[in-house]
Amino acid sequence: MIKIYIDAIKKWRRWDGRARRKEYWLYQLCNILVGSLAYAVSLTLRALEVNTLAIFSFIATYAYLFLQIIPTIAISVRRLHDSGRSGGLYFVSWIPYIGSVWFFVLMLLPGTKGRNKFGPDPRDAQFSQEFATSYGDYPDFRGE
Repeated sequence: MIKIYIDAIKKWRRWDGRARRKEYWLYQLCNILVGSLAYAVSLTLRALEVNTLAIFSFIATYAYLFLQIIPTIAISVRRLHDSGRSGGLYFVSWIPYIGSVWFFVLMLLPGTKGRNKFGPDPRDAQFSQEFATSYGDYPDFRGE
């Protein structure tokens, strides 16, 4: 679970390719757990009246959340690509009320089987093995 989370963060500048449901949802789960834990520490320090550490902890928590914006958008775009949809549909989530529900449903839908216009199927074992040996720990289709 942690490996998937770290790999997703390392791929923060990858807007091409595809992301499986497992990769997307484990990343989101880890993000929620880390953010919630950091916020809980901040609140605990504040309740114990350790104000200097509490302020630092709040700043660190919000810095973490801010730094996760781009990786979260990138993995969301790759998740949309997995189901054959344009990454621009990410902006649907900005529509009040219905947008977030619709986006949630889009993230739950299974990806297309086999290759689509955004790349090979990430569930394909042969693709995964070739990808890992060709590009190492930081995969990028352009070889960067």
